[in-house]
Amino acid sequence: MNPENKKITYFYGNGCPFCEAIAPAVEKPASEGVEFEKLEVWEGTKHEKTYNETNQARMDSLKRHYDANCSGYMIVPSFYDAKQDRLICNPGSYENLKEWVFSVLNL
Repeated sequence: MNPENKKITYFYGNGCPFCEAIAPAVEKPASEGVEFEKLEVWEGTKHEKTYNETNQARMDSLKRHYDANCSGYMIVPSFYDAKQDRLICNPGSYENLKEWVFSVLNL
């Protein structure tokens, strides 16, 4: 399988307790050949150096997915697979994340 086909975008926030809780789960699929593109979107404001407008714009471009899958809330952590155009919000556990990742990547 092409490595690009095994790439998941991970939107997270520095200091987000839910992101901190799922962080160890993000590393486990990586050990199985799944790559996470980690994009910080939560910390700071538009006037602070820590705010990344490019990352936020990428997240904003997925609004229709957040409307459909996250009750309209642009929340972190969230994971997006561009190949199959699918998104999951706050999977909550390693098992839930793994099940979603492996289903979208057909592993």
